[in-house]
Amino acid sequence: MKRIFTTIMAAAAVLSATVSCSQYDDTDLKNSIASLEERTASLEEFVETIRGELATVQELVSKSEEGITIDSLVEKENGGYKVYFSDGTVTDISNGAKGDKGDKGDKGDNSTVDGENGLNAPEIIIITEEDGTKYWGYIDADGKEQYLMMGKDRIPVGGYVPEISINEDGKWVVDGTVIGSVNAVGTGEAGSLFKNVVVEENYVLFVYWTGEEIVIPRTTQLDITIQGDVLGEDGSVVSTVTYNQFSDPVEFEYGAEKTFRLTLPVGEYDMAVTSPNGWKADVDGSSLVVTAPSESNIFAEEYGAVTVTVAADVIGVSGSATLNVTLPQPVYAVTLTKDGEPVSDATLIFASGEVKEYGITVTADSEYELTFEQPENWTVEIFNDGNSLRITAPADASNGVITAVFKSADGATELARQKLFNVISEGSAEAEPPVVGDYYFSDGTWGSDPAGKTVVGVVFWVGDPTATDQILAEDHPLCRNGLAVALHDAGKYAITTAGGNTITYSSVYNAIWDLYGGVEGMGLYMSFINYDSPVGYTNTAMLKSYDGLGNQSDAIDAISTYDASNEAPAGSSGWYLPSFWELEEMFTAAVDASLAAQGTVYVPWDSDNFEANYYWSSSSGNYNWYCVSSTAEGHDPINANELGTSREYNVRAILAF
Repeated sequence: MKRIFTTIMAAAAVLSATVSCSQYDDTDLKNSIASLEERTASLEEFVETIRGELATVQELVSKSEEGITIDSLVEKENGGYKVYFSDGTVTDISNGAKGDKGDKGDKGDNSTVDGENGLNAPEIIIITEEDGTKYWGYIDADGKEQYLMMGKDRIPVGGYVPEISINEDGKWVVDGTVIGSVNAVGTGEAGSLFKNVVVEENYVLFVYWTGEEIVIPRTTQLDITIQGDVLGEDGSVVSTVTYNQFSDPVEFEYGAEKTFRLTLPVGEYDMAVTSPNGWKADVDGSSLVVTAPSESNIFAEEYGAVTVTVAADVIGVSGSATLNVTLPQPVYAVTLTKDGEPVSDATLIFASGEVKEYGITVTADSEYELTFEQPENWTVEIFNDGNSLRITAPADASNGVITAVFKSADGATELARQKLFNVISEGSAEAEPPVVGDYYFSDGTWGSDPAGKTVVGVVFWVGDPTATDQILAEDHPLCRNGLAVALHDAGKYAITTAGGNTITYSSVYNAIWDLYGGVEGMGLYMSFINYDSPVGYTNTAMLKSYDGLGNQSDAIDAISTYDASNEAPAGSSGWYLPSFWELEEMFTAAVDASLAAQGTVYVPWDSDNFEANYYWSSSSGNYNWYCVSSTAEGHDPINANELGTSREYNVRAILAF
């Protein structure tokens, strides 16, 4: 193409020099030059289009061979589809017939320049062998099918994209082989290399221009359930429970056997049953029989998941059901009461030096020694013959966590620990409560006058975020005043990993299970998938924990990078990726003027560039993350499956204070 372009420009220069010394009307010559330049640009664009479509063909064949399935298709306004695959990747597919040759264009009314000829796509074909392997080929000058060769070897479609170009004679060159003319006598458009896209219930058929078919199954779930009965004291059935990976575990005595009802799909399929080490799980007709390990099995796992998986012969058609199981767990617990009522407060607030007393009851399965861990300068003591607990706050402002620690009777072995609550001593410091639109300063204070202060954010919500965000309450119990938004976007990033791998809800689920104590961590996971709550700090903490397993999310990395160059005040939570709920509040709060005064753009909105206004949230929904659009039409959650988790959208940090 470079050679063609050089030739055209040289000719244009000669023509220009020739007419510049004459008195003749050079309109036609100028039109000729303009037409040649337009033609060159058109050819370059055409070559890139064909290269892209050949790459798409290669990708589809590769997906088909690797067993990748299609999660969903979204029809585009200009025709064709956006295809979302089960491996988290996304591709665009054109849907139209290969262009036909037309008649040569007529001359314009005031021009000697002929209408442009149509452009013919190279006649690259797919040749399928009896074993199903697809190879690249082409139609030669005699109309015969030939293989494209790499040395002495045929080239599989799934592993290679042919290199195409146009030589100075206007001929297609494919991997060094001249195979046909770019130009036909006629006008008309090249169209697509895809003749058709047929969407069926269980698969999608991509039809190449020669009629060659590429079939990719659609991701399909087979229905499978595990159910059990809840019995009353008299042994009658009170209710029926359908178990899943979020259900509380079923407790077994050592060596006990329990039977559950199993509903399986109709038809033929393969089945696999997995269970924790030492446990036994078998399917007997429509029953799942689970047997706990014996007490003498020291290698058995105390708890875990029994999973039944079924898979049909069609790739991508499968289903599974999970039953969480556990052996009896030792009980070590402290119960506090106030005026005879259980204390359920997650955070206790003390005035300077204040003393509070509670009733205390201890439950333990063995002899124990009970001690307490508390913040510096706080005191915790048991009195009244072990029936009461006294907590004394320091004189200064301070906060932390009080934890009960159970040890063996000799004090040598820790048996269990139980967090009782967060404690906060407010000391003598007082501050006016924040209002939406206040500035949040680098010293951890807030107000409407930025004079003499360094502004790091703007308050967009007032309230106690620790009331709903569990990890925030544990890490930063003093952050009970509100939420502030950063002055600037952290950039545009994807929610996927740097390697392009989708971080799915199930992978985070497994990470939480491992990192936050098995079943006990599942309460955190339920907040993680609840986008209608201010839980961005917890979500970000879990994603960072998942990052620690070697899966770096670009959006989370962006928050960390922003934090490194825009240090958050010591009294705050630090910057994090907001939940969907927090994004909604951020978009609807009346803080634009405050941010504008700091030279920042709060919500960049351009109706002609709609996608540029999507913002990633840290809230997950099923298989994908939610993002929100900052348009005036509202802020409903948009499942990233509709957009592609590898797409780069805006990232905006917030903090709690």
